[in-house]
Amino acid sequence: MAIAEIFGVIGFAALLGVAYKALHKTKKTGSYASSIRSGVWAELKVGASVGGVTVAISNNFSVTERDNVVEGLNAWTKASSNLVHYTLDKPDANADIVITTGTLGPNQGGWTHIVRDGGEQPKTGMMTGAVITLDTKQVKESNLAKVASHEFGHALGIVDHAPKDYDSCMQEGGAGFPAKADVATLKEIYQWR
Repeated sequence: MAIAEIFGVIGFAALLGVAYKALHKTKKTGSYASSIRSGVWAELKVGASVGGVTVAISNNFSVTERDNVVEGLNAWTKASSNLVHYTLDKPDANADIVITTGTLGPNQGGWTHIVRDGGEQPKTGMMTGAVITLDTKQVKESNLAKVASHEFGHALGIVDHAPKDYDSCMQEGGAGFPAKADVATLKEIYQWR
């Protein structure tokens, strides 16, 4: 093999290595709190009541759908080693977070409306309420837990979507269970240690 051919093979192999790394780039797992708007619940701050926020799930869900929604909420409790905690209230209760069904726009399986001290979705202030709407006509039952988990992340205080370079269930259009970056972000927002 001539020297030019050897360098050609080595150069091609190096190019393949760069292309592979670009395609399989490792996503960040740390907090992205400084990149987003966020909010906090007094009930989840360190030293607050053990009950956490109250959640009411509408009677509009089937039993299986309701179980899937609860699975999505519990994913945060599990991923955060119980730092995220909530109390499930009666469906008609005046809870901190209300989860209901509704019709949303095309390709929109869920939506979270947040209310804070000082009015509707200002950049600062304690969170005082949230309504999560899940479109069960658009979301397959098998994906409902993941969509509920994503929307619960918004209701917990991750108001904006995570940057694309993070391993996160909170990216725009994302649905999934909380990743390390999501938990790290909540820990930073709430100053959990």
